[in-house]
Amino acid sequence: MEAKLAVKRRQETGKNEMNRLRVAGNVPGNVIYEGNSIMIAFAKASIQKLVQSGLRQSTVIDMDIDGTQQSKVIVKEMQRHPVSGEIVHIDFYRLTPGKKLTLSVPVRPQGTAIGIKNGGAMEQFYGSVKIRTTPENLKETIDVDVTNLDVGQGVRLSMLPVPKEWEIRLEGDPMILKCSRSRMTVEGPEVAAAGAEGAAAPGAAAAAPAAAAAKAPAKKTTDKK
Repeated sequence: MEAKLAVKRRQETGKNEMNRLRVAGNVPGNVIYEGNSIMIAFAKASIQKLVQSGLRQSTVIDMDIDGTQQSKVIVKEMQRHPVSGEIVHIDFYRLTPGKKLTLSVPVRPQGTAIGIKNGGAMEQFYGSVKIRTTPENLKETIDVDVTNLDVGQGVRLSMLPVPKEWEIRLEGDPMILKCSRSRMTVEGPEVAAAGAEGAAAPGAAAAAPAAAAAKAPAKKTTDKK
């Protein structure tokens, strides 16, 4: 996604000043780089728009500071209000060309697997993969074509379409996603249906004596004198 954010430098610090910024519709934040930081503030509406568009940690943002300085940044940490969920503070990390960074990149299945059409179910064991790379080789997502996966087939870490320059920070070769067998594919629709009926049978059997008792005529009693 193409992400842009206009921000302004701020001098205000302290809890009261931050609350005033938020009441005015702004969000405070910092731009961190090489052990330094720039205090900034930006419109809440502008960051909400980016979040709604699918902002991720791996999204590179073109940041304009005071209309005079342009930087490429990523979100390092986003803080939200514990009750309302509103964004209250964001730390950004400024990217330096050629300098490696470590972050998590989401894995996104693309298409509908053949196995799904055959009654299977897609399971994803890793939603993202931690990697280390330079800004020049960074990708926002790892898109995996799953259309040819049949039931029982999957995609392992070594099969992911990632740049050769990436350093993968995940041990071994784990299964990332798989088209697994569902109950329908294991037992077949007839067996599954029979199982569902069998599950209802005990209840029906228990109800039968009660129904029979309800229909039986009441016995007449006579008083002995």
